[in-house]
Amino acid sequence: MVPLHFPTTVTRAVARRRLGIEPLAGEASPYYLYHPLAPERAAALVPHARIVVLLRDPVERAFSHYKERRDNSTEPLSFADALDAEGDRVTGEEERIVAEPQYVSVPHRHQTYVAQGMYATPVRRWIEAFGRERVLVRPSELLYRRTQATFDEICDHVGLPPYRLIEPRAHEARPSIALDATTRRRLRAMLADSVAELESNLGTSMGWPQD
Repeated sequence: MVPLHFPTTVTRAVARRRLGIEPLAGEASPYYLYHPLAPERAAALVPHARIVVLLRDPVERAFSHYKERRDNSTEPLSFADALDAEGDRVTGEEERIVAEPQYVSVPHRHQTYVAQGMYATPVRRWIEAFGRERVLVRPSELLYRRTQATFDEICDHVGLPPYRLIEPRAHEARPSIALDATTRRRLRAMLADSVAELESNLGTSMGWPQD
């Protein structure tokens, strides 16, 4: 398998000749899932694309997102205060994105710690844009626990031949602070309805903790 990012006509021909397969190119960004216009834009550009959605426990995702913003010195608030401020920060931002397609919203992308973990609506948008058979949705934790098997499933979904991973293991750049129990319970309650809706829509449990 040769990694090619947006291969040209020449590199496609070389890959076909050397490997005997048609090369595939992909792109990944967490924000693609959440941006309200991303599914229809992707469908217009690459209507036959295969979509892979890996969803992390939304409580862990929210805190990780916050820590990344703190590391980048773009979030002055504590996590609890940022959760309190989220509603005011992003009010009207999604509506403006839809009304003004070229508008880039910093709050919508960077300060939606809870909202980006409300997966039900974004996943539904992608399924509506591409069809259920083209959208593979799996919990990230499954990839962590059963890395090779989940990778094999992803390869099969996108049309790649099997590939044996070399030393698949988690990497963490450095230890980080833990999420306190009170805030964890608060987040779990805030996200519970969205998790239930997602699982109902997909017809499967994501396996995330309930408390």
